[in-house]
Amino acid sequence: MTRRTLRIHWRSRFVRRVAANVIVGLGLEFIFLLLQGSHLADFLEDLSLDWMIQMHSGTPPARSPAIPFTVVDIDEETYRKWGEPLLIPRDKLLRLVQFAIAGRAALVVVDVDLSRPAGVGGAQESVDVALVDYFERRSPLPEGVLDTRKGSGPTPIILVRTFRVPLSAAASSEPKDSFLDQAVSIAPDLYWAAPLFQLDRDFVVRRWRLWEATCGNKHGDVVPSIQLLVATLLLKPQNRTGGLEGVLAPFRHFACGTRSARPDHDSTAANQLRLGRVVLNVDESHLERRILYSIPWKLGPTDARPRIDIDGRPMPLLFQIPAHQIIDAPEGVAKDKMLGRVVVIGGSFLDGRDIYATPLGPMPGTFIIINAIHSLVQYGELQRPPRWVTGVVTALVIVVVSVVFAMFTSFAGTVIAGVIIILLLLPISFWLFQAGVWFEFAIPLTGVLLHHLYADVEEARRRGLRAAPDRQE
Repeated sequence: MTRRTLRIHWRSRFVRRVAANVIVGLGLEFIFLLLQGSHLADFLEDLSLDWMIQMHSGTPPARSPAIPFTVVDIDEETYRKWGEPLLIPRDKLLRLVQFAIAGRAALVVVDVDLSRPAGVGGAQESVDVALVDYFERRSPLPEGVLDTRKGSGPTPIILVRTFRVPLSAAASSEPKDSFLDQAVSIAPDLYWAAPLFQLDRDFVVRRWRLWEATCGNKHGDVVPSIQLLVATLLLKPQNRTGGLEGVLAPFRHFACGTRSARPDHDSTAANQLRLGRVVLNVDESHLERRILYSIPWKLGPTDARPRIDIDGRPMPLLFQIPAHQIIDAPEGVAKDKMLGRVVVIGGSFLDGRDIYATPLGPMPGTFIIINAIHSLVQYGELQRPPRWVTGVVTALVIVVVSVVFAMFTSFAGTVIAGVIIILLLLPISFWLFQAGVWFEFAIPLTGVLLHHLYADVEEARRRGLRAAPDRQE
């Protein structure tokens, strides 16, 4: 075979391999675009996003200023020191709230079930009364006058509303009554919020819920999620007046028994919530509901929590303080660990059964709430770039990688393609991810790689068959 014939053969083989890889990659990308919204596409996208979240964990927020947090953790040691009580002691809970308020916290979230009183009669009832009195004394209004201003006054305190499945066939859940209902109704800046999140089929918490549509006493209501309420209080709604009431007003009037809250009229303005720079769509997609976890619970030897700049000083985005330290020796806890922070009081002890799987591993509900608040305020809803942008960039990368695979052996081509992805695509993807934009490139490139490996194996098999002696002879 002449040298010219070898060159023509190599070129022909090169063109065929490039064309085959490009067709496979673009075909997979086209199929993926068509399947967007299906269970398979959502599953593959979740896997890619979980990996990106794990790589992104511990990185500082891209936007400034960021909201700092402090967790007052009723951890296992605290729980045992308090005698492993069935209910969190209300007197100690009150002292934790008072400590956060005295430390000038920006906002306090009490992630403790307060749906039932501690007891009837005696000391148990008195601690409930003390908690109610503390919240009611925050209101300067005359007796019997309800506060409708909600937003001007003392440090906001958010209490978690618990729910139950209704006895009737109604689809909406029912909020449980609480001994604090009257206090919330008259005290300024005291709110109920929903602590519920969406649990995926693999029992991993990946997504938030904006609110809980409830049905009780033959009328519908909307209980905002903790992250939505915090964002509303700190970022201030721009598209409606009246604070949170104005934001949720169009969504309160729905028939009992429906599965979701809908506005009275269909328009872009009515289906969006604008909280500062954050815009939320009421009809969220599978992607838009994602929590972009970045604050881990337990730290490994190489793990770290993000740091932010506060008044020119680098500070941890999150402080974690065992609750027993505040109860036993409050003078030993620096007040700047509360100052200007969102303080979340909650439990991580095992008997609380409030620990769930997340993309960053097991995490108590308190840390899920913090990550949801941080994700909503920092990034808003996760978005995709325009489809034409995704298509053009993906097509160019697929062509480049296909040429690399066709020019080199499987090992060398994989190394070079990996270098291209690491040096070019991953930094772009990380940068977009920090801006709240998800660029999916892994699926078509994985298809190109698998097709290339299959082609190499098939060609090696054919060479082996041609080189083998004819057994029949």
